[in-house]
Amino acid sequence: MDVKALKAMVQRLNPERKDNPHRGLWYKPTEDPDVLRVLPNPTDANDNPFFEVYFHYDIGGERSIVCPKHADGSPCPVCDLADSFRAQSGKGKDDPNFRIFLDLQARPRVYAPVLIRGSEEDGVKLWGFPGSIFQYFVEKIEDPDWGDFTHPVHGRDVAVVLLKPGTEANRGKYPRPTASLKPAVSPIFKDKEEIKTLLASIPNFLELDPPLFEVRELSVLLELVKRIGKEESEEIEIGVDDTSTTAVDSSANVSDELSTKLENLLNDD
Repeated sequence: MDVKALKAMVQRLNPERKDNPHRGLWYKPTEDPDVLRVLPNPTDANDNPFFEVYFHYDIGGERSIVCPKHADGSPCPVCDLADSFRAQSGKGKDDPNFRIFLDLQARPRVYAPVLIRGSEEDGVKLWGFPGSIFQYFVEKIEDPDWGDFTHPVHGRDVAVVLLKPGTEANRGKYPRPTASLKPAVSPIFKDKEEIKTLLASIPNFLELDPPLFEVRELSVLLELVKRIGKEESEEIEIGVDDTSTTAVDSSANVSDELSTKLENLLNDD
């Protein structure tokens, strides 16, 4: 029995465990407003602070899994299954197969290193935020009146708050973070040596050990696909007329090797 693998499973199920070496690295917005400084990233050739990681969500009982195809080009049976549903969506966007494709496809989340104002002694944190906030940041960077707000000396802080669902500000079902740049320009610290020390402490988040964004083994992903394949197959058979086919009967856009594996797994009762 691989005890190390079992401990890794526990770690994934409960990332807040005290023995998780990355437990204190994350920044998570709350309903109480925070002021952050988005930091430049010295580990990037262009000092770009932003990077994206692609996830599949709600797959076979897992809340989220890193997409291996987007991570390092490895085979991804979830992407293959999503493509097979898309290939069968002959009725366009209203086709149930297309809606399942949208649910299965990998979606990006953007991350950036930040410093929390008032808690600078806690060091660099990592903030993951939705595409809407990233688009807001890019629009500000492109605007000459705002420019590079991540600049260590001439940048700007960011106000962040988590909006409760079902309120005037957020009529949706889920909490939603918002961000707004402060108009005043300010350095990260007044002391430039202190700035250098801080920037030098920013890690390469994609090369931490153990990894922050673990790519699951192919055998694990295939097992997850086996589960969701049966679930989605049942859903389609109930909701579509007799002329429709289920995704598990097709291997469109699937590599030969994975096609065989998927067929065996998904049709294994």
